[in-house]
Order: sequence, then structure tokens, then C-alpha cells
Amino acid sequence: MGSDQWTTLRRVFEQIPDPRRRRGRRFTLPDLLTTAAAAVLSGAETYLAIADWARKHALDLGDAGLALASKDTFRRVLSMIDADLLDQLLGSWASHLVGKANAVAIDGKA
Repeated sequence: MGSDQWTTLRRVFEQIPDPRRRRGRRFTLPDLLTTAAAAVLSGAETYLAIADWARKHALDLGDAGLALASKDTFRRVLSMIDADLLDQLLGSWASHLVGKANAVAIDGKA
């Protein structure tokens, strides 16, 4: 995905209320969710895999201002998110992308 699509996705994640207490937050919710989405779209299937993917891409994430969090942070935060709202917002985002393209690449092919 291009950087404009990541920016758009981050804006989608900004619509999700952060369920955490303000004290002790090191990463913003949109940053964590964008990092997790990038990892999952790259094949990560566990919290450890998400954190490993983030570590492997630390320079790119840092340049984009995204989160380099631990597996425990990803697990804790992702388990607190309103899954129905996330599903609804991601569905709208994906629908918007499909509307802009003639084809959607799922497996590296158009």
C-alpha cells in the first residue's frame, strides 16, 4: 500500500475510542492499530508475530511515526478494542479502496 493509503487507514483508526487509561500510554491507539494492520497484512497471525514484524521494520515504522511496541502491548490493546466498530470501519475503508480501483490485489496479482 502507498503512504496515502496508510494515512487514510490511520484516520480510520482515529475514529476508534481508546479504551485505555491516559496514565502510562506510550503509543497512540491509531499508531498501534496501523502497525498491527501492516503486520497482519504481511502475514502475521499472532501477537508475537506482530511485534516481530514491527521490530524487523523498525526503521520504516520510525520514519512513519508508528509504534514499535511489545507483543504484550499489542495483545492488551487489541483485546480491548470494540471489534464490531473496528469491523465496520475497516469494511468501509476497504469498500472505499475497491471503489477507486478496477481490481484489488490480494495475492500480489491484480
